[in-house]
Amino acid sequence: ILEHNPADLTVTVEAGITFATLQSTLNEHGQFLAIDPPLPRRATIGGTLARGVAGPMTWQGWSPRDLTIGMRIVLASGKFSNSGGKVVKNVSGYDLARLHIGGLGTLGVIAEASFKLTPLPLEQATAIAVFNTDELCQKAAEDVLKRGVAPLAITTLNTVSSNLVSLHGSIINEYSFLVRVGGRPKTLARQLNEIRNVCEKLNPSQFRIVDEDETMRIWDEIRDFGWNEKTRPTVGCRASVLPSQVGCLIKNLEVITAFDNTPPALLSHPAYGTVSVG
Repeated sequence: ILEHNPADLTVTVEAGITFATLQSTLNEHGQFLAIDPPLPRRATIGGTLARGVAGPMTWQGWSPRDLTIGMRIVLASGKFSNSGGKVVKNVSGYDLARLHIGGLGTLGVIAEASFKLTPLPLEQATAIAVFNTDELCQKAAEDVLKRGVAPLAITTLNTVSSNLVSLHGSIINEYSFLVRVGGRPKTLARQLNEIRNVCEKLNPSQFRIVDEDETMRIWDEIRDFGWNEKTRPTVGCRASVLPSQVGCLIKNLEVITAFDNTPPALLSHPAYGTVSVG
C-alpha cells in the first residue's frame, strides 16, 4: 500500500498486493474496496484488474472500471504511462485506465492503481429463499429491486450450485435465491422485511435470515463458486446478457444439459445479467 487517505476514501497500491491483504488493512479503518474477486488470498490487484472480473457486488456499479481512479502502466517499450490520479475527480477526457481493465495485459503491465473506497456497513445479513423453479428466483430478484431495496449482492443458484457452496447444510433439489444487505440496524431491518414480503408472496419452500458471520461464510463460497482444487470443474465459463434475459439463458443451459449425467453448476447475478457455469 503506497498511500491511504481514510478521510478522502482513496488508496493507492502496487499491483502485486493480494486483494485479501488490502481489504484487511482497509477494514481496520471501517472501509473496503467494493469488489469481491474470486480467491482473494491468491488474486493480486494487478491480476484482478487485468481480468476485469469483480464478483457478486458488481451490480451496483462497483466494478473495477468504476472504482479505479488512477493507474500506472509499464508499456512494451519499458516506458511508464500514467492515467488519472489519486483523488476522485481528476480525469478530463477519456479515462485510459479503462482500456487496461479487462485487457489481460495486452496493452501494458499494470504497476500501480488508485481506487475510491466505500464505508464498511455497520451490520450485514443475508435473506435466503428456496423455490421449486429458477423462474421464481428470477421473479423474486426483479420484485426485490422494484421495492427500493439496495442490496450489496443478489444471486440465484441452481440445485448443483446450492449444494456446491454448502448453502443449506444438507442436500437439496431446489433453487436458491439470496440477497445480501448491509447498513444501520433500522435500515437493515427494513430491507430484510421488504425482502421477506416479496418472497412470501411467491410461496418459497424455505425462507430464513442469517447473521453477519454466516453471511460472510456464504458469500465467500459464492464468490469462489465453491472452488476446490480437488473438485474444480473441467470447464468453466461466464456469460453476460441483459438482466431480463438471465432466466431464458439458464433455462436454455438446463435444456442443453438435460441428458447429461453430470449437470452443471449454474450461478447467476440477475441484477446485472451474469451467469457462471461450472
